[in-house]
Amino acid sequence: MTSTLVIFDWNGTIMDDVSRATRAMNRVLSQYDRDPITEDDVRRTFRLPMTDWTTTLGLPDEAAELWSVEVTYLEAAARPEAQTVLLELRSAGVVVGVASAASEAAVVSDARRCGLLDVIDLLATGVSDKTEYLRSVRHLADRAVYVGDCEYDVECAHAAGFEAAAIAGGYRAVADLATAMPDVVVTDLRDVAGLVTAGIRS
Repeated sequence: MTSTLVIFDWNGTIMDDVSRATRAMNRVLSQYDRDPITEDDVRRTFRLPMTDWTTTLGLPDEAAELWSVEVTYLEAAARPEAQTVLLELRSAGVVVGVASAASEAAVVSDARRCGLLDVIDLLATGVSDKTEYLRSVRHLADRAVYVGDCEYDVECAHAAGFEAAAIAGGYRAVADLATAMPDVVVTDLRDVAGLVTAGIRS
């Protein structure tokens, strides 16, 4: 049987939190006397690494850390299918992980509140270089998939030797995700589970 590793991005991928991202950035923007942005603005301008986004918005690099702090204080919900999908993957023998640029405090708080903390095998937070992190765990399984909602996630996955699954409904529009040429674009985390478990059973 082929061993499988599936790593997920957090914000916009496991979490359904574009609204929170917008509120957090608006709190930061207010500190610099800038006009607020909308959720559509987030989907249009969001970039990773975070400092690329703050630069796009005309803010200094330090604003990326301020945003991370604001996110920690704001609650959001996970995608409704998230817990079921993580449990299904683990029951199929998949190693399930998270790699996120968000702070440990923010991710752990979310995961605990949403009942996800105990269904994650590998938890990497504050990841400044996703390619480097993904390469460091690539040896753990024969097949490796990274699931994210931004072009950066797709690019890092491919650079690290992972299959790249881009998920719609996060911080970037489907048309933007497609430009990074992911292996698959899905609209629901259950689609990821289906693809992965189908490969395990074949």
